[in-house]
Amino acid sequence: MRAIAFQVPHAEIRRRGGEVRYRIQWFNGIWSPDYYPGANDVDWVTHSGGYQRRVWSYFYDHTHELTFCN
Repeated sequence: MRAIAFQVPHAEIRRRGGEVRYRIQWFNGIWSPDYYPGANDVDWVTHSGGYQRRVWSYFYDHTHELTFCN
């Protein structure tokens, strides 16, 4: 998997500890299901070069919610 610039969520998770889940609000207003880093958050789009990014890469231009659980 190719590294990408959107590393903030993982840094924040390490800093706070515990479990985190997140969701994305799509442009049509519908919220995604909950994603859990490293469990079910691989993007469904395969990019040139054959790599897939994490769903949290959509944080850049989509409304999103992070929930931290201890």
